Amino acid sequence: MKKSNSLVNAKNLTLLALMTALVVVFQLIAAFIPLGFNVGALCLIPIVIGAAILGPWAGAWLGFVFGVVIIATGGAAWFYGLVHPQWLGITFTVFVVLLKGSLAGFVSGLLYRLLAKKNSLLAIITAAIACPVINTAVFVLACFTVFFPGISGAAAGAGKSILAFVFLTLIGVNFFVEVAISAVLSPVAHRLVAIGRKMRHDKSYI
Repeated sequence: MKKSNSLVNAKNLTLLALMTALVVVFQLIAAFIPLGFNVGALCLIPIVIGAAILGPWAGAWLGFVFGVVIIATGGAAWFYGLVHPQWLGITFTVFVVLLKGSLAGFVSGLLYRLLAKKNSLLAIITAAIACPVINTAVFVLACFTVFFPGISGAAAGAGKSILAFVFLTLIGVNFFVEVAISAVLSPVAHRLVAIGRKMRHDKSYI
């Protein structure tokens, strides 16, 4: 029994390491692809696949890694100056970026777990669409709370309303590209999840 459990845990760790590497590589590629004001999130599908195979907490980890890459590549640096003193702006920015990725991964894994027994394809489609929605929703919430003073000033300087600045300038086309990619690649993700779960030989989650 111990040998069997060790084998399962080794496979889980191997799969998690593989998905973590994919998240890093995909997001590094996204850093060099201009999609508007913010950096696009090309790694959302690997996050969803990992969350579906290994569970919500693995999804949270992959979302956390996604956030770390964004911070490390300077993708959120503009927000550092929105809150004064700057150290507080940096702290808020890092917290928000890590939170939105982690929450998106966790919710995706949770939705897949809840729906998979009824319809696995519907489950992966729902999880894939929920991931960018949650990621963007947390970002929008942060814009209208912790970053509101700085964003209102930036919007006024750009001659736009706050709503227009947040949704057209800060979010722009990114959100729609992320949702479209997630939806289109859902059948592929569904197949990869089936293969990954078969490799585990275990129905439990991390």
